[in-house]
Amino acid sequence: MLTQQLALVGFGVEIQATQVPLERVYRALDLEARQRQPLAVDHGGTRHRAAYRLCLAAPECLAIVVSQDGGVQFVHEQAGQVIVWDQLTY
Repeated sequence: MLTQQLALVGFGVEIQATQVPLERVYRALDLEARQRQPLAVDHGGTRHRAAYRLCLAAPECLAIVVSQDGGVQFVHEQAGQVIVWDQLTY
């Protein structure tokens, strides 16, 4: 976890935001997320769901989720919706 100044404040921890009701997540189909595809809330693992809830609870943040399966996603809140951008797959 980094601050806006990119100072490291946490590493390898699970972010708990279980009090935040997460009902829907959307995959952005374009850069601006004008086109979106709904995803299941349980899409991804623990770190994905933690990032979704964090972004919903703190809309000013941007989460970068690196999956153990090889993908990288950016997660952000826009107008009350959690948006996921698939960036890299290796």
